[in-house]
Amino acid sequence: MTNIPVVIPSYLPDERLLELIDNLTALGVQSIIVVRDGGGNEYDFIYEKIANNEKCILVIHEQNQGKGRAIKTGIKTYLEKGFTGGFVLADADGQHLPADILNVINALKENEDALIIGSRSFDKDVPMRSKFGNIVSRYIFSYSLGRQISDTQSGLRGMPHKHLERFLELEGEKYEFETNVLIETRKSDIEIKEVPISTVYIENNRSSHFNPLVDSLKIYWLILKYSMSSLVSFLVDYWLFLFLHFFTQGILIPSYVARAVSLGINYQANKNIVFRYKGKSKFLFLKYLALVLFSITVSYLAVSYLVSIHVKIWWAKLFVEIALFFFNFYVQKRYIFKK
Repeated sequence: MTNIPVVIPSYLPDERLLELIDNLTALGVQSIIVVRDGGGNEYDFIYEKIANNEKCILVIHEQNQGKGRAIKTGIKTYLEKGFTGGFVLADADGQHLPADILNVINALKENEDALIIGSRSFDKDVPMRSKFGNIVSRYIFSYSLGRQISDTQSGLRGMPHKHLERFLELEGEKYEFETNVLIETRKSDIEIKEVPISTVYIENNRSSHFNPLVDSLKIYWLILKYSMSSLVSFLVDYWLFLFLHFFTQGILIPSYVARAVSLGINYQANKNIVFRYKGKSKFLFLKYLALVLFSITVSYLAVSYLVSIHVKIWWAKLFVEIALFFFNFYVQKRYIFKK
């Protein structure tokens, strides 16, 4: 039978980590890789017990390096020890029940090339910051990646052996690494399987080391960069359009001229800063230009229609550009600047 280990990144743990290990071994888990990600001497007694457990492999970071780096250390240890069936990633704070971890192990055995996600339901008794964060990230991933993932923030995952080398090369030293893994599944066409698990929040999730502001900014950095690039281009386009409209009293010429002026700025910003496209394609700009021409045409037709039904010109332009903002991000991310 394939030995699928459980990898547990840990930072400032308590007795729940030891309880989780005991419960997993009682259920038949043969190998558990624990990554100590820093922490003071007051946690030594916990890690000494883990080091003396014959089922456990303890790896130590002397200084805290972040969950992403701890997961990468777990991947390296898994590969160095010669495991082959993939591993299950679990949290150290008791929020993942041993029975659910076992279900993810079994799902990974049945789908050895897929990323398995232990997906929680968010119906009730869920801390607001967790419920809100999952709702936001779920819709962002659904829109930007073209995939429906019901629990994008779950830390319980079955990591397939086939793709571990690829995951190891991803950026991210903290919580953003787990997000980058999800993004990589879209880029590399890796299948995702979701397994329902219990929703457990202990003491209103106080033990979580996730910083809602700082770590969310890292996770959604791509969205923020695109938003800033689009905002600059939009401001150039918007005010130049209104300026030309003031002198010409028309819509067609101001639409095309304003968009053309912001074209070069937006293309270079998206290519080099937002999506950091490093590939070589002589048709890259042509594809981008086709998208721009399509957007200009849609903008012209939509604004003209709204004006014809007595919507103020500045409101019409604003509404149309917001809709095109999301459409253009989707197309550029998936089809134009795709690595």
